[in-house]
Amino acid sequence: MKKYLITISVLLALSLLGTCISAAFAMGDLGVSVSQGVSALGETIKDLCRAADEEGFPSRWDWEGYWDNWEAAGSAFEYYEDRQALPGPVTGLDLTNSLGEMTVQPSGTEESYYVLSCRARRGYVPAVSSSLQDGVLRLRLDKDRVNPLHYMKKLRIDLYLSQSTLESLSVVCSAGTFQASGLSFRQVEARVSAGEVDLSAAGFADTVKLLVSAGDLEYLGDAAALDAEVSTGDLDFEGKVSESCKVSVSAGSAELSLLSLPQNTSLFCTAGDISLEIPSDDGFTILQKSSSLSDCSFDFDLAKAVRDGKTSYTYLNGGKEISVSASAGSIEIQPGD
Repeated sequence: MKKYLITISVLLALSLLGTCISAAFAMGDLGVSVSQGVSALGETIKDLCRAADEEGFPSRWDWEGYWDNWEAAGSAFEYYEDRQALPGPVTGLDLTNSLGEMTVQPSGTEESYYVLSCRARRGYVPAVSSSLQDGVLRLRLDKDRVNPLHYMKKLRIDLYLSQSTLESLSVVCSAGTFQASGLSFRQVEARVSAGEVDLSAAGFADTVKLLVSAGDLEYLGDAAALDAEVSTGDLDFEGKVSESCKVSVSAGSAELSLLSLPQNTSLFCTAGDISLEIPSDDGFTILQKSSSLSDCSFDFDLAKAVRDGKTSYTYLNGGKEISVSASAGSIEIQPGD
């Protein structure tokens, strides 16, 4: 009940400010009245925030602290840096970034550690959710759980690993940026719902799974199997794929530069664009299924055949198979440089 009374009081305070402005126009003393109204409104909100805190209402955003920070402008912030050593060897990474910048790279030493840095409100210690279990390191940069936005700026975490080969990498980026380079992973899964992800893998992965629902994802590396889905946003992939490549785009775009053609390639497009570059010295057969609303182009010297209502195109001796299905949007297959 008291929560509703406090809300009503805030509305009454806003109404008071409007009354002061109206009175100013009537009395011809706008400056004085507006100043008095703003001052009264500020004091009222600060009193209400104190009352809310005393009543035990959720105070995750600490409105009184936010008001003080507003008054102090940028002077309340100072540079913060913290270095934390990892308690044991790391065989896998499970990383989430929904706030700032995150990077992963080899340390070049026998020590694994991370460095947290930002501009933080004076006296406030930024937090990172981290744990190491069965060799898998979990790191979270999450504004909703550990770091209120108004308490810090330019949050960044740099992770340095002593070993350059790991079993797995799982990364989720819903805001900010993520970058990894100089490391090798057997299993890779990256999900991007906003922000930017840049992965440069040093070794050959067994499987690479890339999911983009917004933002940008760039991957440079080799894999036995590639599975990519784009519902919006942009995907760029460059590397060798030996066994299978499956790409589905329902919006946005996917650009793939395959340095070797896998045994089986499947391209599905319901909207958006898919661009595929492949070597020109390898034979293949394209099996096409598309509607009149789509635009498919193949920049090769192909032999066309129609059998049982299905259209196929053969290049050189055929061999490897490329399946193309498009209901809208465009699919383009062309020789690589």
